[in-house]
Amino acid sequence: MTDYVQYVFPSKSKTSQINPEDKEKILLFYNILYIIQNIYLIDDTIVNIIKADTSDDSKKDDIKFYISEVKKLDLKNNQFKIEKDRITIYLQAKTKFIFENPILKINYLIDDIENIKQIFKSLVYNLEPKDINNDFSKYDTIFIHNTIKYRDISIDNFFNRLDIQKIIGKNKEKFEIFLNTVVLKKFRTTFKKEKAKENEAKKNEATENEAKKNEIVTSNIKYLLYDIIKLYNSKPFKNYFIDDTYIALINDTKVNTEEKKVETTVETTVETKVETKIATKIDKYYSIATKKDISTQSDKDKNMSTVFIINLDNLDRETNESTEKATEKATEKEAVTIFKKTESLDKRLPDNKTYYIYLVLKSYKSDGTGQKPNFKRRFIAEQCLNRAKLLDDVFSKLFYETLNLPENFLYFKLTNLNKTAVNKREDDIKDDIKDDIKDDINDDIKDERRDERRDERRDERNYERRGGTRKYNNYNNKTRKN
Repeated sequence: MTDYVQYVFPSKSKTSQINPEDKEKILLFYNILYIIQNIYLIDDTIVNIIKADTSDDSKKDDIKFYISEVKKLDLKNNQFKIEKDRITIYLQAKTKFIFENPILKINYLIDDIENIKQIFKSLVYNLEPKDINNDFSKYDTIFIHNTIKYRDISIDNFFNRLDIQKIIGKNKEKFEIFLNTVVLKKFRTTFKKEKAKENEAKKNEATENEAKKNEIVTSNIKYLLYDIIKLYNSKPFKNYFIDDTYIALINDTKVNTEEKKVETTVETTVETKVETKIATKIDKYYSIATKKDISTQSDKDKNMSTVFIINLDNLDRETNESTEKATEKATEKEAVTIFKKTESLDKRLPDNKTYYIYLVLKSYKSDGTGQKPNFKRRFIAEQCLNRAKLLDDVFSKLFYETLNLPENFLYFKLTNLNKTAVNKREDDIKDDIKDDIKDDINDDIKDERRDERRDERRDERNYERRGGTRKYNNYNNKTRKN
């Protein structure tokens, strides 16, 4: 009790005489502090701070924080007030700002177009902001919106605003709009009408609203990949040039399985148990360059689809999504989407959904020169390699073995054409350097000979004026040089 005397009565000391009325106030302070620290504001409690300069609900800004380490203020501050109709207690705590917004997780595989025998293991890679630009290494999350359609607003005007340019800094890339939480807060404030629609949508969680959100997210993902990150048209990415990007079309369908149980007693009875499961398949992709659906045909395509399906199944286990819940989401008909959505791990933050997408980056490996793939290289990769492989499969059985040729003779011939071209370019560069050196040496020799002839003519004229002979002049000139 004495430890709390000065918090309630700053003018008294611990050893001061405490009367019964003061003791009740001190006990009240202690009980309130205990409830706040151990029940009401325990660590990771979320507190809301509403900022509003108007009565219009659509313009109110609801800010959330995690709160932790709640404790008393220093003794010099007045910490406890008992008024007529209220009790005021002053405390201190640590807070952490919560940015509530849907998240986009991009998983990918790199498909080397020139390697038709490429095999993919079960691992997929997570695309991070620094993979697009090294200056974005300070960011680890890509955000997306499910209530604002990017194609319906002017992102260019927003990006070019002076206050946004100051925040973004030297990079000047629109992609940073979807990484920087400060910019994203201004983004939400700017598009107030869309924010109002978002609040209205929260009031009515009808199926049609959820379908509308899915439609918006689909549109925004395509916009982000094509218009902002631009993962096509020889986009440099690590040691590759991305020719096109395929988005996996995820197909979840209900499948009924029957299990028959036979019991043998006096009479044989057969009990049939029907169980509903979810079957996930990926047999199509969406090309962001051509804006068309692409069917999987080759073994390589099927291999990539299998890897994605394995990762989707693992995702369901990691997020603890029950079979019953997944079954409710699926439909009897094929439900095809470009993303897999998971709910927020913190139920108090329903807006923090995560949208997972799976990409195939159709790419050409860099040849080390920094040059983009030329027409010849593209034509061979896209039109010839698969046909060469088919011909090899036929010819290897007919006469390759007789001629002592490798079973992939044509395929290797075509793939080596580009390598030869690259090596030839490197040899040409070396030859050019050698030629330049030779030219420099020849120029120096020519300059030296020109100077010698000029000196000879000058000396010859001088000696002739003094009555000398040409023979003497030449002899003297040689002697002088030596």
